[in-house]
Amino acid sequence: MAHDPVEPASLKEKMEALDRRVFQLWKTLTFLSLALTAGLAIVLLPEILRSHERSQPTPQLVIGLLVLVTLLNIYLWKQREFLQQTREVMLRERTRRELAEALAVIDPLTDSFNRRYMETVVAKEVSRADRLGATLVFMMIDVDDFRSVNTRFGHPVGDRILCDVAELLKQSCRLSDTVVRYGGDEFLVLLSGSSEADAHRVVQRIQDRANAWNQNNPMEGYRLGLSCGLALYTKGARVNELIEQADQKMYEAKATRQKASAASAG
Repeated sequence: MAHDPVEPASLKEKMEALDRRVFQLWKTLTFLSLALTAGLAIVLLPEILRSHERSQPTPQLVIGLLVLVTLLNIYLWKQREFLQQTREVMLRERTRRELAEALAVIDPLTDSFNRRYMETVVAKEVSRADRLGATLVFMMIDVDDFRSVNTRFGHPVGDRILCDVAELLKQSCRLSDTVVRYGGDEFLVLLSGSSEADAHRVVQRIQDRANAWNQNNPMEGYRLGLSCGLALYTKGARVNELIEQADQKMYEAKATRQKASAASAG
């Protein structure tokens, strides 16, 4: 059966209301069971005593009350089943929505966040930095000479390298940091609560892991290199300008690395 879509906030409210109804139903069932049991005892005890003196049972009264209790319990049990089924439908709907939302902000190749999520997380981190006076660093990372990988080794190898780079970045950062696939072979990392000195230490960890990758994944004629650029957020700064600044410093680092590589080769 198709169900009308429900907004996440409304779905949560309906789930909470349903849980309250289930709890209220169990309270009602318990209260009525105790009340009917007490009523049966109060009503039947004198009759049982009198019928015992007269040696006459009172089956009609006993049967009638038992039928009443049975019907009431059946009704309450049916209500419980209905509420439980409704709750399961809502849970499936909430799970479907959460999965859809998660997939919408995750890059399917690298399992890092995508550009769609970037705007949300940047706004949140900037607001947090302004509110708490915390530090925030934007880091741009680019894979050196990535085009040659796809040309020489094929796109599957290029995809594997991008996945490895994303994992390498996550391992080099903290859980509170955010790794975003900015586009192609570029990644943006938000280092929350990090100073510029902290960010440089992250860059060093990234380079160390890139060197370890080269040792463990030798590819003839190719060596993984990652160029990084940093920009420190200050209150009131424009996010787009910070990203451009980090991007520019990343290209400057790439040019320096290329010169050093050419000098060593010469």
